[in-house]
Amino acid sequence: PEEILVSLTKREGYAAAQGAIGTVVLDTSLTPSLIREGQMRDFVRGVQDARKRAGYEIEHRIILAAVADPEIVTALTRHEATIRAEVLAVALDITSASGRSDAVEAESTDGPGGTTDPAGWYRDQIQVGQHHVDIAIRRAIGGPE
Repeated sequence: PEEILVSLTKREGYAAAQGAIGTVVLDTSLTPSLIREGQMRDFVRGVQDARKRAGYEIEHRIILAAVADPEIVTALTRHEATIRAEVLAVALDITSASGRSDAVEAESTDGPGGTTDPAGWYRDQIQVGQHHVDIAIRRAIGGPE
């Protein structure tokens, strides 16, 4: 140990931590698959927040519709089963609309701003990464009270 000097140099795309008994190195590069999974998780978080603002209970099943940019639609479609399970959606309708992220609703960017229409749909806009996604949720008929 007195004659050998070992030093770590951080490489781009990696994170490292060194301890008394070893070194751990992680690859931090983002693959397209990881990016899509992150977008799906942002979407689920946004829907869960909207459910809460709409006054739904944890056990309430919902019908969910979303309008998003094609990039987000790809991520949501690939993870549809996970989304449905996480948000208790009995139905999920995902529609693609180019340029959707540019249509920002002012009230949604400042905090809770969803509205409920006469048909019982709670409509809101959520953020998924750098994208804005319009969502509509409604309690599913016959779900838990």
